[in-house]
Amino acid sequence: VIVILEKNAENGSSVKKSEADDDDAYYLANVTKLGAMNLQTLLGYISTGSYVALDDKTDTTMLIDLGLDGAFGMFGFETEFQYKSNQFDAEGRPDDFSLYGFMFDGWFNLGAAKLGGVFAYGSVDKDSGAAFGFGDDFDGHGSHILGNEIGFGGADMIYGSTFFAIYGNYAASDALSFWAQFAYAMANSDAVNEEDTFWDFSATGKYKLTDAVTYAVGFGYAQQDYKDNDLVEDPDAGTKLF
Repeated sequence: VIVILEKNAENGSSVKKSEADDDDAYYLANVTKLGAMNLQTLLGYISTGSYVALDDKTDTTMLIDLGLDGAFGMFGFETEFQYKSNQFDAEGRPDDFSLYGFMFDGWFNLGAAKLGGVFAYGSVDKDSGAAFGFGDDFDGHGSHILGNEIGFGGADMIYGSTFFAIYGNYAASDALSFWAQFAYAMANSDAVNEEDTFWDFSATGKYKLTDAVTYAVGFGYAQQDYKDNDLVEDPDAGTKLF
């Protein structure tokens, strides 16, 4: 059982009720086993002040995050669901809205090879235009461009999208291994970039020279397509080589 207390901003002063302008977060989490599976649950409450003198109004976010992973023979999986409810109390703030996101990653271990697929979905709130973000560390299983160098639907991550990926690893020997992934993202309905698409092909080869030294070479190729924007041309394809 895990308890997390965060003081994200301390704004107290001699102004009456100024402590209401603090940013505080409280989390209660649990990790437990269910046979061959691991269950992770997290409940969160975040309070954000209005930063207005003599105003004790606060914006609050409540969230629930459920994670489950396990392995059954050669099959393994990891899945996560998160729901956020945002309530705005301060004057001039937007209407309340809720967002949710879901991810499932499943794979088969086939001796020297591992084959898998990822599905993820992030909701969009039509009235506010807000979209669920997958986090700035989400790139499927390692896309070199999508979700890594370039976001989709947002500045630095994948927002409000349906995401698919298929990937594979192959260990040719104890020292030599290869990996590749094809990923595809499409903006969901009511998103600002509705029906825009982004696809990415990434591959990496690694050679372990010693326990301390590994050489790697990688390649990524990606393309974004603006479906309903006649004013902006589709960008040139992006390429990454390292």
